[in-house]
Amino acid sequence: MLRLVVSFCLLLVSAAASAAAAAESTPTTWTALMPAGEKAPLPSFGHPGTAFDLELPEQSNDFRINEDIIDGFVQIEGFVVPLDVENGRVSRFLLVPYYGACIHTPPPPPNQIVDVTPAEPLDLRSLRDVIRIEGQIRAETSETELANTAYTMRAADVERVN
Repeated sequence: MLRLVVSFCLLLVSAAASAAAAAESTPTTWTALMPAGEKAPLPSFGHPGTAFDLELPEQSNDFRINEDIIDGFVQIEGFVVPLDVENGRVSRFLLVPYYGACIHTPPPPPNQIVDVTPAEPLDLRSLRDVIRIEGQIRAETSETELANTAYTMRAADVERVN
């Protein structure tokens, strides 16, 4: 019985620490994900070819990161590009800075994409929804069919902004 009480107390302390850390998260911009002095490339929304001969540029390979934010608790807003969907719920996604990235336009650089695993699968109504994620950001690269990323996050909180 004592072991059960101690385990329960440890669980409560752990949950309280996670909630406190999430509550102390820093609002972060996409520019803050880049190293100091780097400028974000503007997305190319047009294409030089015809509708049947698209020659879109590939994703740049800029994996340089801002070391100052690594392992910090941040919140950042962006758009969802679903990766893992089951029963209409998104259990893993890319968070990108502009609508259509990786789907309708070339992907942003890896240091402008976060590979997110939410604590709870997300009910996504529209890819146009702005999403705010909150959690501890990590400097871990991932490769997906749609893009490579320089950051990952197990999001403690995901909410629709609009």
